[in-house]
Amino acid sequence: MLEPKNSELEFPTITCIIGDESFLDKDDINGPGYPINPEAPDPNDPQSIPPIISNSNFMRRTGDRSIDFALYKISQFSLSPDLSERLKFVKELDELSLQLGAFNATHIFSILQKLVTHIKVDDSIEIRIELGSQIGILAKIFIEEFKIYDAVIKYLIPILDKLLEDKNQDVIKAACGSAITVAEILTIEDRGSVILTMILRILHDEEEETRIRALNTLKGLIGLLSADVCECFIMKEAMILASENVVKVRKSVAECIPRLSKEIKNSESLQKLIRVFKDLSKDSIWGVRKACAENIVEMFEGLNETLQELYILAIYQNLLNDKSNSVKQCAMLQLGPCIYNARVSIPDDIVDMFIDLSKNSSNKGDFQYHCAYYLPAVAQKLGKWKWEKIRPAVVAILNDSEYKAKKALISGLHEIGKVLQPELATEELSGLYEGIFSESVISKHIALGSLSKFLSVILPEKRLSFIKFIKVLSKFAPNWRIRLAVAEQIKEIIPLFDFPFVLNEFVPIILTLSEDKIAKVRESAAFCIGKLVNLVLKDNIEHYIIESFRDMSTNDNCQCKLNFLLGCFEVIEHNRFIELYGKEFELLCREKAPNLRILCAKVVKIGDEKSNNFTYWNTLKNKLAHDFDGDVRFEIIGKYDIERGISKLRPNSEKHLQLMTPMFRALFPDDDLDEIITFNSNSYKQFGYLRASVTPAMNGFVENLLFESAEKSKMMIF
Repeated sequence: MLEPKNSELEFPTITCIIGDESFLDKDDINGPGYPINPEAPDPNDPQSIPPIISNSNFMRRTGDRSIDFALYKISQFSLSPDLSERLKFVKELDELSLQLGAFNATHIFSILQKLVTHIKVDDSIEIRIELGSQIGILAKIFIEEFKIYDAVIKYLIPILDKLLEDKNQDVIKAACGSAITVAEILTIEDRGSVILTMILRILHDEEEETRIRALNTLKGLIGLLSADVCECFIMKEAMILASENVVKVRKSVAECIPRLSKEIKNSESLQKLIRVFKDLSKDSIWGVRKACAENIVEMFEGLNETLQELYILAIYQNLLNDKSNSVKQCAMLQLGPCIYNARVSIPDDIVDMFIDLSKNSSNKGDFQYHCAYYLPAVAQKLGKWKWEKIRPAVVAILNDSEYKAKKALISGLHEIGKVLQPELATEELSGLYEGIFSESVISKHIALGSLSKFLSVILPEKRLSFIKFIKVLSKFAPNWRIRLAVAEQIKEIIPLFDFPFVLNEFVPIILTLSEDKIAKVRESAAFCIGKLVNLVLKDNIEHYIIESFRDMSTNDNCQCKLNFLLGCFEVIEHNRFIELYGKEFELLCREKAPNLRILCAKVVKIGDEKSNNFTYWNTLKNKLAHDFDGDVRFEIIGKYDIERGISKLRPNSEKHLQLMTPMFRALFPDDDLDEIITFNSNSYKQFGYLRASVTPAMNGFVENLLFESAEKSKMMIF
């Protein structure tokens, strides 16, 4: 456990002073640097002491642009008198540490120390809040990226502990969030001895809000600690605080106990904890009882059959009959998951209350939505023999409910079908599902989205009755999303029918959809065509779709060529692809339109990995690898290059981020790039020229730019 500490945070082993000057020298563009020499201490060694930086060992420049610019930002902005610059600096500490790298990252500890010392003025609350948020991110970087575990415990945790003692609740909230993040990456022993100790220290703070923050943090730590630690510390604190006079504290305890019950293994301790929860469920304040109702599901999830029958079921029934409408309604909204997670026989009155929710349209339809959402799970719990009890709820929601409730039930109707099994599902659910297609456009769209899943749980002969809906809706002009849903579902429905039937019924529909005016509809139809062609080739069937697919590649319409290439993703693995479509595909690799060649490159990449014809695919791969368009080359090579002359970049693109170093990104932020940056690699000069030409500011904007060819919408970097 952490020892009691002084009010002032001290780091005696990391004093970084250059002569009589500050560690952060605003007049030195080089900033501080960690001396690189074979005798430098290992930052992961808890016994090592970082040396005092002096004129004899101070590194003036590393030569690494990333590190040099990070050092420059430290010297310029870490202790700037401008609050906005310091805030911007703190927000970028994670990026700064990555730029410095593992060897130099220990300087971050000194920066944090000086920030904590410097931010005692009243106008720097924002700095402390952001610093509290950054601690968790920095800890992950130091441990996961740099493997500096012991240094985090030694230097970073005390800073977090200092922030937890802040008087501002927003700062404490940010620090508590970081405490959970740090705990996730520490060992289970350090979680208890380091993080838990800090939270327990503020658990009995004079401030009510601080105690509540600590309780909420403990709730997040419960799953990260061992059962013994939870029982010895958190459980005892929860039982003490359950008798607090402050309502919010008791409410937080009520929220904490259900999660705690999942971790404690000792039966006697568990029963004591349940009795405390039972007392809270009868609290005189309805807000505390409501907190119990909101978290009762976790009690059902974590407790065994005996404890559920002895305690939890009775507690839940009392909450369902509470005198407060808010508590009662909250308990009713937990009916579905409680029934599903119950390990005991469910009383009929609880099941009846759940079924009655399907007819309760009050509370903005939340009760009906809850019933619809959990109805498949309840059906699975009760089994097919209780179908007659559940059926009224299904009918009520399908016939008389709002959109969100109907959507939830239709999307899960196939799960109810699995419970009922094919014969009963066909008899009971098919008529209900067919009726949905005679309702509004929204209902049709919902039903189409789950049609393939529903057809898979009913008898094959009954599936034929749904084909008429697919045919009609494939020509539904008013709403293109309906046609898109048809195209997407046909691909999933194909395996559910005999293949000759598929060719006769679905091929005309798909070919029509492939000419749709909406691109997404055409794209989905193209994948269906490719899948059908692949199945025809596998079964060695002669069908006109083979020729129709080839004709797409030679069509004058660019959209048809795109459909052909999209279909190739489904056909590419067949050994007859090159024989049937090889010449046409090769011609498309020479098309002028870049979007066609980009698709060709994606197909070639898959073909090169999965096809046996190495020569054919390797030839195309080498050709596209030298394409004049950088995006085509990227699909083949896997990275963007700047060695082929001019590359045009769109701001915020992946290529933009890969090519631009941290200094470039700082000098030319996205706000200054409306359209294109153009790199001319043949005339690329040294970094010093750029630094002499521009002045970076912490707000990210370029203050002085002397390039004669630079424009607002396009920049040439020479």
